[in-house]
Amino acid sequence: MKKRYTITLEDDDEVFRTKTVKELILENIPKGKTTISSKVAKSFKIGRRKALEYLTDMEDKGFLKSERGVIKYKSGAKARARIFKRI
Repeated sequence: MKKRYTITLEDDDEVFRTKTVKELILENIPKGKTTISSKVAKSFKIGRRKALEYLTDMEDKGFLKSERGVIKYKSGAKARARIFKRI
């Protein structure tokens, strides 16, 4: 006797499709606004280098553009960073 197999996602209650981190990053950066990798990393609970990798990949695909600049934190500390802008 054959068993019934569920092989489609629509019929399976245990498996759901979710968005990738890259898709979520793009959704959360409004067009014309800027961000840096550390803010993205903190928001999505990923490492800064992984966030920078995602942002660089999206820049290569034409979703973002970047420039190197100096940012100043509220504490007065300054740091060099790549500043990404959604286009």
